[in-house]
Amino acid sequence: MDVQNSHSGSRATARAGAEMPLTAETRQVVADLRELTLPALADRLDRMFDGADDFLFGLAGRAATNQEQRLYFDTMRVVRLGRADIAKRFREQIAASFEPGHAPAATAPGLSFDELSLQKSEAVEENIALANMASKAESLYREQIWEISRRLEWLIEARRAPILPEAFMPRTLVEAFRVAIAVLKVDFPTVLVLYKLCDRLVLGELSEFYAGVLMRLKSSGAQTAPPRRSGQVAPGALD
Repeated sequence: MDVQNSHSGSRATARAGAEMPLTAETRQVVADLRELTLPALADRLDRMFDGADDFLFGLAGRAATNQEQRLYFDTMRVVRLGRADIAKRFREQIAASFEPGHAPAATAPGLSFDELSLQKSEAVEENIALANMASKAESLYREQIWEISRRLEWLIEARRAPILPEAFMPRTLVEAFRVAIAVLKVDFPTVLVLYKLCDRLVLGELSEFYAGVLMRLKSSGAQTAPPRRSGQVAPGALD
């Protein structure tokens, strides 16, 4: 199929979806995906908590300074105390992916100039860390993510499925974790260590989860829509 026909097919799919009412069957597919996703990711997060001490002990053992070593030990305590709050907020954020149109309320606290400058610097570093985490995971699971994205796009456009297109993307999981740990009110170095935990023990262990999502999409009859979004390239196309 050439590019022009691909885009034409996608537009036709979108028009068909606009005319087709949301069916009980499609609602059930989304409900099934939600019921698969929430416990699976909650379990992955629990495994992160359970493995945090060993992982952080390993980092502490390789620390270059006493200050860095203390940071890892302090993070162990943060994880133990904040486990329930992190898990609750993470689940809420993931659940919101199944509610198109949902947007968390933004807050703008009053800050001094010095505080604002520091926050900007940390925000840049944090954004880089988050982008790197998401990019690494997208590369690791690129074939699964590619097929999930195409089938989900078809389900949304052709069957009006009430779910965000990005529901299963690593960047969505990364953002959910960012929001979840914000409840802890910890300093920035600790935040970066928590991201290391998520990167290794959550994002690094998602193959089985993605396989389950893909299986459910296939069994629902969701087709592989032609690539429509700008810059979307099939895995292996550039190899």
